Amino acid sequence: MTGEAESGLRSGAEGRPGGPWWQGRSRRSVVAGGLIATFIAGWVVVRLGGGAVVAMLGLAGSCAAALLSPALGLTVVAIAVFARVPEVASARVGAPMPLEVLLGCWVLGLVWRLVGRASPRRAPTALLFLLAAYGTVLAASAWVAPASERLTSTLREYGLAAALTLATAAAMRWRSSLLGLRWGLLVAGTLIATLTVLQLLSDRFAPDVWGFARVHEDRLDPPTPFRRAGGPYGDANFYAQALLPVLALSVEASTSPASLATRAFGALASGTTATALAASLSRGALLGAAAMAAVSWPASRRRRGLAVGALVVGVVLLSPARERFAGVFRAISEPAEAEGAIRGRASEMTVAWQMLRDHPLIGVGPGNYQHHYLLYAPPLALDDRGEPRRAHSLYLEVAAESGLLGLALFSAILGGAVAGSWRAGRALAATDPEGARIAAALALGAGGYLVAGFFLHLQFPLPLYLLVGAGWGLMPSERTR
Repeated sequence: MTGEAESGLRSGAEGRPGGPWWQGRSRRSVVAGGLIATFIAGWVVVRLGGGAVVAMLGLAGSCAAALLSPALGLTVVAIAVFARVPEVASARVGAPMPLEVLLGCWVLGLVWRLVGRASPRRAPTALLFLLAAYGTVLAASAWVAPASERLTSTLREYGLAAALTLATAAAMRWRSSLLGLRWGLLVAGTLIATLTVLQLLSDRFAPDVWGFARVHEDRLDPPTPFRRAGGPYGDANFYAQALLPVLALSVEASTSPASLATRAFGALASGTTATALAASLSRGALLGAAAMAAVSWPASRRRRGLAVGALVVGVVLLSPARERFAGVFRAISEPAEAEGAIRGRASEMTVAWQMLRDHPLIGVGPGNYQHHYLLYAPPLALDDRGEPRRAHSLYLEVAAESGLLGLALFSAILGGAVAGSWRAGRALAATDPEGARIAAALALGAGGYLVAGFFLHLQFPLPLYLLVGAGWGLMPSERTR
């Protein structure tokens, strides 16, 4: 077996030096200039009241890019998924920008390049089996649940997530797709994090910049409102969770030997992402970041220095709002507030265990946890809010809604993705050091995302499934031999 086959990254027309995408400086300059010009033109048109026109032109251009190149298509899809561009555009300007259309164009481009190849890529049979089996469990659970009208929406949502996973895994046969995914996540994360930093520097959370810098407002006890950065997600916790893979990739880029421009952009991304994470005040994401730091700390002295530098930059950027954040930290550290939060989470997690006990095989049905919550919570006398709640734990909610069978399949999907990225990082070390670094950063970021998932439910599944597809696609055993 050759080193290239073992590593799993094929060069081909899409990935060799001097190829049509990402490798030539002139091409990169054209793409960068085009993006800047498009942004300026779009801003002008939106100011003139033509937001819907810009959104539709953006969708058309994104579909064209996805058809032209799997790598560029993956970049566009990653930006759309992590920055939630279709949802924000639809909400703000009323323009239909369904992600399904963009994903369909990308899949067509992938099929066009994969069909008729002399050495076609082996299908990721394990991933196909696990996705199909998990989807079957979800469908069966939704079918037998009391609220079985959710069956159609469940299948549609999961079908989109599964298609994104499989398309990402297929695109990872080209090295340029690995670079495209890296830059897509870096661009999306840095843009939305920069908007948060600008909000902090002005010491106010307005305006929300077309919906990409929304505010998450909480109330303490007594009811004192305070604001947290929510980004395009509108929720500080899920926004911070989505930034964890971006932080891992930005640290990798800042120490990359590829070019000075890559290192400079990585340093900028590290500072802004760390600042946005702090501004979210998300405890679950903080634990995910701590786990990432604990795993990567022994790896490199340069990376340790960069992590400290990013922390210093974050402290400096947060300084204009230090009084407001200090007040918030004092408030949330009060015994009464801490006890209320602990009791609420204890109620939500205990209810998940009780649902699993009563429906151990396939659960209460996808999306039905919150519908059944008020049936289980009152006897516990822990939560006095009297409203439907989520489990605030990815794994407990999956267990409650799809049973032990669904939890086992879901865990296998996630475990295979992290293992695939990690193994690819080791396999590529000798033949492609840069690819090895990116794969290891993806594994680290996915791990941090999943650690945060112990305390956050799956409100926005597509970012996770994009990372899952990348991990399985990088797995050496799933590559062309």
